Amino acid sequence: MMRETVVLSFFCILRAAFDVSAETIHLKNGGALEGAVSSSDDAGLTLRLVKDGAEATVSFKRDEVDPHSWYRVRAAAVPDIGSERLALARYCLENGLFASAERELLRATSLDPSLEPTVAEMRGRLADATAASLLRLARAALDRGDVREGERLASTALARFGKTVSAGAADELLDEALNRKEELERKAKEERQRVRDAKASAALETRLDEVVKAIDAGRRSNRDGLRSHQGSGAEAMFESAARQYERALSRIAKLRGEAAGGPRDSLRRIDELQQLSTQEAVGVHLNMGSLSLVRGSYPTALEHANQALALDPQSRPANEFRARVELAAASSRRWRVGGRGSQQ
Repeated sequence: MMRETVVLSFFCILRAAFDVSAETIHLKNGGALEGAVSSSDDAGLTLRLVKDGAEATVSFKRDEVDPHSWYRVRAAAVPDIGSERLALARYCLENGLFASAERELLRATSLDPSLEPTVAEMRGRLADATAASLLRLARAALDRGDVREGERLASTALARFGKTVSAGAADELLDEALNRKEELERKAKEERQRVRDAKASAALETRLDEVVKAIDAGRRSNRDGLRSHQGSGAEAMFESAARQYERALSRIAKLRGEAAGGPRDSLRRIDELQQLSTQEAVGVHLNMGSLSLVRGSYPTALEHANQALALDPQSRPANEFRARVELAAASSRRWRVGGRGSQQ
């Protein structure tokens, strides 16, 4: 029993001597090794490797080790002496480990308050270096189009280091970021409006198709009326055409009210269809009026002339036709009066 206890105790002592937690050391050349750091100093470190029961050691110079790995190893090994921590802070500052540098400066002054003047000078350098790093990151973010990240980094640099030499550059970068942000927001707003306009235009075109169909139907009926040799048949065709144009103009008026303030292209399309429908509807009423004029039905012919002018008061053909009807009606009255007089 005693022999087993001695053997177990020896095993525990042996394990304690070699059971060092594994550390992954990253190298500047991109490689990485996992092992136990057996020693380190300002010049380099030695790593103990164990694989498949075989043990080996490998050493690296400080300049061969990635700064983050080097700091992690040395932070655990450097004694709590102000000057030692100050030297480690200097390494962090020179290698871009700004947060670690700040942490080591605090430890250095807490351990040795007499280092405060040196620490204050290093804090100034640290502030300048950190601000410059933030600005480089901000510039890179803006260059790749990440305006939000660029704005955040520039704002951080200005807020934290507004009293350093980087203040002017930070202010300029922030202005650039804000200008780009406004430009992006403007373009996004325009794009949203473009999409809305496109959808509205598509919906409007669908409804305008109904107007076009009514116009086409009116054209066919008007053409059939002109080709008809029978008065009653022609009149029916003209009346059908007039109803189709009336339907088209009614829908156009409704669509115009709905599309007010909408896309210019849509409003222009509505104007074109309204002008076309009005012009052709005027022509249909003049055809109907001409048919009545030939029959000698002057009141009906005059009614169609007035209907054409109601659609377009400035229509030259409608005004001329009305003048013809009035002249024909006046001549007919004179003829009738003169005929009765001669018979007496």
